[in-house]
Amino acid sequence: MVLIGKYIYYFTRTLKFRQEAEANTKGAAAQQRVVPENIYNAKIQYPKSTKDRNKIVQKIENFKSITIIEKQIEILLAYKKSLIHEVVTGKKQVV
Repeated sequence: MVLIGKYIYYFTRTLKFRQEAEANTKGAAAQQRVVPENIYNAKIQYPKSTKDRNKIVQKIENFKSITIIEKQIEILLAYKKSLIHEVVTGKKQVV
């Protein structure tokens, strides 16, 4: 059952699902709200096979892990660059 919950969560994060939800909002532009009935009546497409759903969820989670690691690498490279700059300009001393 957890797998179905994860699948539904990831499905609702898709651009298509969000665009359809946004197209059916109520309220002023700054305070738009999705109409709950549209969420309740949404057709969530998913493979009938548990194995196929599991593969999809696993691929999404692997992609998310790679994205997180890439972001961490980006942060570390920026830190390395600033650290080199501080050492070269004398703001930081190497012991």
